[in-house]
Amino acid sequence: MNRLYKTAFNMLLVFLLSLAIGIIALFSIYQIPTESIKHHIQQSQSIYEEEGLYPHVLAINKKSFELDNFTDVIMLRNAVYPKDNNSMWNAMLIPKYSYEGNQIDILIKAINDTPNPTIEMYARYWHGYLVFLKPLLYITNVQNIRVINSFMQIILTIFTIILLWKRLGKGYAISYLCMYGALNPIALSMSFQYSTMYYIMSISSIMLLYGWSYWREGDKYIYLFFLSGIATAYFDLLTYPMVSLGIPLIIFTCLQYHDGIVCSIKKMGILLISLIVIWGIGYSAMYIGKWITAELITGYDVIDNAQKQLGHRMSHVGSDNLSSAKQITLISTIFINLRALLGNYFMIPVLITFIVSIGIGVWNYTSTIKQHLYSEHRSSYIKYLLLLGLISLLPFMWYIAFQNHSYVHNFFTYRELVIFVFGIGCLITTALKRNY
Repeated sequence: MNRLYKTAFNMLLVFLLSLAIGIIALFSIYQIPTESIKHHIQQSQSIYEEEGLYPHVLAINKKSFELDNFTDVIMLRNAVYPKDNNSMWNAMLIPKYSYEGNQIDILIKAINDTPNPTIEMYARYWHGYLVFLKPLLYITNVQNIRVINSFMQIILTIFTIILLWKRLGKGYAISYLCMYGALNPIALSMSFQYSTMYYIMSISSIMLLYGWSYWREGDKYIYLFFLSGIATAYFDLLTYPMVSLGIPLIIFTCLQYHDGIVCSIKKMGILLISLIVIWGIGYSAMYIGKWITAELITGYDVIDNAQKQLGHRMSHVGSDNLSSAKQITLISTIFINLRALLGNYFMIPVLITFIVSIGIGVWNYTSTIKQHLYSEHRSSYIKYLLLLGLISLLPFMWYIAFQNHSYVHNFFTYRELVIFVFGIGCLITTALKRNY
């Protein structure tokens, strides 16, 4: 019991420290002059004029190849808001200039100092991405940031695959590569909106793999999942947040199996549920912390606005229009996201890999799977396969909770399904694993 209280106290300290660092970081970032930022966005405005709000990469008319320039432009509008004497107010409310017209027109007017703007607040999110986006825009333009984005994602992917190969084996590394393909790496690298979650997921996975001995000792991994939830709430704009939980959780389960950690299905199930809850506490606490502190500091009605938007995103209305009467079902939400996933041409090699692996499994039934089923480790073997299968279903839990959001924004929420792709890949690999 004392250990439980100590853990809860430590998590509270971690949360309060994260809250303070988050506020200070945003306050500091609003000290950066915006003239250079405006100049670099001006250099890149032709990109958005040519591409439009929802362009398709490589002119492939599939949802998975669709970019969200609409949100990227909003991020740029937030970044270009001028430095003034109200940095704390700005950090809490994230103001941006607004004019008549679509998002691209508004951005062009803002960077060209068009007079008589109105000011909009976007306070329900932290907008932690500004901590990196504003400094990058201060030194370079959007074209170069996209290149940097591509390079960093490739480096992180290669590093993660190497760690998985060394720590767990090539099958798990191939499963991760399949997951990366399911994300559509081209679209991922070209969109600020899509990139955030990949960085959080990748860094969490790398930390877990590289420092497994450290995190395992004294169950320190609970803090990693807690911080992952906090980071997701801070940096993400509600894109596909579950990947920062699901992918590391699958890796965690595979590491447990690889190390031969044997415990009851009940105990292991409770552990995994606890990690899900801990991630959720970090995620929700960081959001609520933003709403409360922003309202206390500024007096702006942040909590009510956030609650209304949350209610809409969890509704069964299939539109961004709050007054829309169009009703959707869970089945239609799942179907539209699955269709977006399967429309990704990168899924072709993924499906081929899965089919070949299953074929190998059937072929090797007597020499591999059957060996496990009749060995002394049978119960552990079945238990871990079952757990991997259940973790793989996490995306569908998100679709249940956030039907409106998952339906309307299926062109990026389908990426939650990469948890399923990676989980099934790891399940197949574990099933065919020759050594316990």
